[in-house]
Amino acid sequence: AFVPFVNSHYDLLSQVRRVSRHMPQTWTPKDEQTLASWIDALIYEASDRLTAWETNFVDSVNEQLKARGRLSQRQEEILERSYADKTS
Repeated sequence: AFVPFVNSHYDLLSQVRRVSRHMPQTWTPKDEQTLASWIDALIYEASDRLTAWETNFVDSVNEQLKARGRLSQRQEEILERSYADKTS
């Protein structure tokens, strides 16, 4: 592909970001034990810091993990972010 002349570092970064947004990202699901430990920590150690939405989300993914043994990539991302933000 033709790459036009880059005038600045910012232009190069913006081009890289544009291209990388469209490239498939490799995702490796977390193991069930890790996800369950994050959920348990949020329920038993951080429940007083969760918003109503986060509480409902954690309850929902907890039930889904028990029933299916896995979560979607987006659910894992949200769960991981909540775990990092609320248990640190």
